Amino acid sequence: AKFTITKCEDEKSSNVTFIIECEGSGVTNPYL
Repeated sequence: AKFTITKCEDEKSSNVTFIIECEGSGVTNPYL
């Protein structure tokens, strides 16, 4: 499985959310 780390910044929040997507499983984890 290939893991892709996407950095998403929310304009309404000063927090940075890292989304880890596991390609092949279709699993999305909003936590790091």
